[in-house]
Amino acid sequence: MAGRPREAIRTWRGDLYACKIYHDDDAWPDAQQWRRLNESVGGHLLVDVPPGAVCHDAFHGPLGTVATYDAAQCAEVAAQFSSEQWTIDQPAAALWTYFTNDTCRPTTDPAEPCTLGYYPVYVILAQTLDHVRQGLLFAKAHNLRLVIRNTGHDFLGRSVGWGALVVNTHAFQDVAFVDAWDGPGDYDGPAVTVGAGVEGRPLLVQAHARSPPQTVVVGECPREVCLAVAATGP
Repeated sequence: MAGRPREAIRTWRGDLYACKIYHDDDAWPDAQQWRRLNESVGGHLLVDVPPGAVCHDAFHGPLGTVATYDAAQCAEVAAQFSSEQWTIDQPAAALWTYFTNDTCRPTTDPAEPCTLGYYPVYVILAQTLDHVRQGLLFAKAHNLRLVIRNTGHDFLGRSVGWGALVVNTHAFQDVAFVDAWDGPGDYDGPAVTVGAGVEGRPLLVQAHARSPPQTVVVGECPREVCLAVAATGP
C-alpha cells in the first residue's frame, strides 16, 4: 500500500515479526524530521534524559553521549528521588525504577555509567490538543512506538515506554463539576469531567471543597491526604 509506514522485520525463536521502528533501525526519523515535529508542537519536544543523569559524568544515550554532571542539581535530585509527586512532575520518570532496569539513579560516584535503560527516546510535553494530535500523526507516519502518559503510574511498567515517543499529558488540568449529568446514559446525578493530567489527590481536594462536598472515586492517593479528607468529610 502506498504511503504505508515501514516496519522492522525481526526474528525471534525462528519466526519473523513485523515490528515498530526503533532508534537503531534505518527507518528511524532523521534529525530534520524530529526538528519539524518540534516546530509543530511549539518547541515542547524533549530528548529524554533520566533525572539522575546529573549525578553522572555523562549520559550515554541512543542519540549520543553528553556531559551531565552537576553537583548542585545532583544533591537536589538525590533529595527528591523518593518523592512521588516530584517523580510525577518529571517528563518521563517512572515511579518504580525496576521497570527502567534501575538505570541512571543518583549516585555518589559520578564515574558510574548512565544509560537510557527502558526509558523513551523523545517526549512531547503537550500543552494543547494539537500537540497531542501532532505526536499521534508523527508516530503513525513513522511506525514508532507511542506511549501516552500522565504520571508514569502503571503496575506493569507500560508507561515507561522503551524506545518510544511519549506524549506527556500532565499539563491538561481542567476540572469541571456538574450538579446533574444529562447523558449519555440514564444517570442524572452530580458528575465531574477531568483533563488527562488530573491526579486523584487534587481532584479529591476540589471535590471536598464543593458545597456540599462531592464524592469522587479515584484510584488511590497518599495516605495522609485520604485520611484528612475522610476525617473532615460530610
